[in-house]
Amino acid sequence: MKTIFTISALIISGLCFARQAKAPLLKPDKQNKEIFRAIPEENKAKPNYDLSAYLISTLKYPKAAQEAEIEGQVLVAFIVEKDGSISIVDVVKGKDLGGGLPEEAVRVVKNMPAWKPAIQNDVKVKCHMTIPINFRLEDKSRLNSKYQFPVDKGVVLIQGALPTFNYPVYIHKQQLYPEQARKNRVQGLVVVRFIVETDSSISNITIAEGQDLGYGLPEEALRLIRNMPAWQPALDIDKKPVRSYVMAPVSFKLDEE
Repeated sequence: MKTIFTISALIISGLCFARQAKAPLLKPDKQNKEIFRAIPEENKAKPNYDLSAYLISTLKYPKAAQEAEIEGQVLVAFIVEKDGSISIVDVVKGKDLGGGLPEEAVRVVKNMPAWKPAIQNDVKVKCHMTIPINFRLEDKSRLNSKYQFPVDKGVVLIQGALPTFNYPVYIHKQQLYPEQARKNRVQGLVVVRFIVETDSSISNITIAEGQDLGYGLPEEALRLIRNMPAWQPALDIDKKPVRSYVMAPVSFKLDEE
């Protein structure tokens, strides 16, 4: 059986959702008057980053669920506080799935970076949100992926950081093929993970794939990435620069003799 998880990143909401035809603009929660249930679409809480990318790169399919071939959907509810932080995370559907799926869904939601809080009458307010997370067994190639990013609330996942230069041309011109790898006809792909900082610099450079190639190829890939020109940082929904993760491939291929 091959395995993969898929994520439904749609933000649903029975509590803080787009305004329906007769829904009031302001509807506090019955238990807590400071938490709102109905807020117009344009004012509801939103993630400051690519939520799908965060979920895909952070969620791990529990081993117990893999072995028992457990699939299903977990619906997670939470509160977006006035400062955008996440609190009171709970499973509202899928608790009976077992295999560690509910716990994993809660872990991922608890570790989400801050959201942009909901607004009512020009004032930031607390708001309930829900996210459905689908666990589906399908393709083992993405299970426990090497491409998962470490949980770091100070770094977001946004498809937006871009090189200010021609990346393929840079790699081709600057690559120094290690002599030992050349002699032993070693070829392959090294994938390097790093953070593009808000000032365009590169940090936290690590190998995500290809460390086992040896013969100096991983080291050369790291050298190339460390010496890259600056990147254009990713922007959040307010067009402000944010720290973000990037995966960059470095291919090593020898000419045919």
